[in-house]
Amino acid sequence: MTNRLLTPPGLRAAVLGLLLYLCVPGWNAFSTPPAGPAVTPTERSADLNQAEEQASSEGYRSGDWVPIGEALPRWPEREHELPILAARARRPHPADKRAVLTRFTQLVDNHSVSPFDRQSISLIGEIALEGVRVSRMPHDLPDSTSPMIRREAVELLGRIGGPHADEVVRQVMRADEDLVVLAEAVYAIGHIRSEADSELLLLLSELLERNARVVRNDNLAYATLLTVERLHRSSWGIDDPRLFRAIFEIRNGAFIPPVRRKADQVAQLIRQGY
Repeated sequence: MTNRLLTPPGLRAAVLGLLLYLCVPGWNAFSTPPAGPAVTPTERSADLNQAEEQASSEGYRSGDWVPIGEALPRWPEREHELPILAARARRPHPADKRAVLTRFTQLVDNHSVSPFDRQSISLIGEIALEGVRVSRMPHDLPDSTSPMIRREAVELLGRIGGPHADEVVRQVMRADEDLVVLAEAVYAIGHIRSEADSELLLLLSELLERNARVVRNDNLAYATLLTVERLHRSSWGIDDPRLFRAIFEIRNGAFIPPVRRKADQVAQLIRQGY
């Protein structure tokens, strides 16, 4: 008779359990993809500094841009609320436009509108240019957009900043004839830009020349001088002969003493090259 080796009842289960225990970690090692290299805080800081240098080279302040790869700040209801705000902004009643600006003011105060949010900035720009470049009213009806509403819209654009707001504010500087709106636009462009390009220098020169020879508005002259001073200090300096002559026209023009003193200070600043 052949003798058979009898396996104890619990031995087979123990062997199977041991095999599973030994095999599963090896399987996990092959099935789990290797983790990528960790980004250190130093490397991330270097990336942000590089993005900041790129934005600075375009003339915008560091607070007016969003680094590449960063999520744009938005309010949660943006996708649903923005069409409603757009429809209300295009109504003829000033109260509707003011309500839209009030809502955007809240969003800007909460840092919920990005300088690269083209839709929101374009909507505010429509209000800023209503009756100047963008007119949705029938030609047989008066335009109901008041200069104070346009001024408030321009102020918001200056607070948001960025290239899209820059473009809209320049359109206001070219097209609007109201002195209050123009003064706000000139002041806003000084907060949006960190340095002036040739087009902006031309706009500022034309405003100063027209103000010195025709308009003679103290508020607009002072706001323009403040912007020229800010741009000069925040950049490599402004060296533009036409702008320098326009500042001297303000200095020698029929303006109140504070405006003439500011014109003299800005002229001396530009002459010194600081």
